[in-house]
Amino acid sequence: MWPFTCQPGPDWPCNVCTFGLILGPTIPFLLLVAPKLHWAVVLAGVLLTGVTAALLALTAFSDPGYVPKQTPAQMEVQRQQMEEQGLSGTFTVCRECWVGLGALLTYFADAADRVRRGDSR
Repeated sequence: MWPFTCQPGPDWPCNVCTFGLILGPTIPFLLLVAPKLHWAVVLAGVLLTGVTAALLALTAFSDPGYVPKQTPAQMEVQRQQMEEQGLSGTFTVCRECWVGLGALLTYFADAADRVRRGDSR
């Protein structure tokens, strides 16, 4: 997982509520109802619930949310750090927020611009 960070953000109560709404009805179902149906229902339920909770956690706790604009001085520091790491060829600046982008993110930013303009290349 790159980059691995745990950032629950300011909206952590929403995460608690979301996990509660997923796990609240699922756990009683898996404990009380599913065993009476078939062992495969229990197995499928546990696997699907585990995958759902894991993917939700990866998404909810790794999104940095709002990234503030950089000043030109901060931009220059970031450019120098990337050049020191040998990443100078892949460095591009976002035209909206002045944050450095890698090659893949640059492609997606350009694609978003084309969509906004209605250009269907």
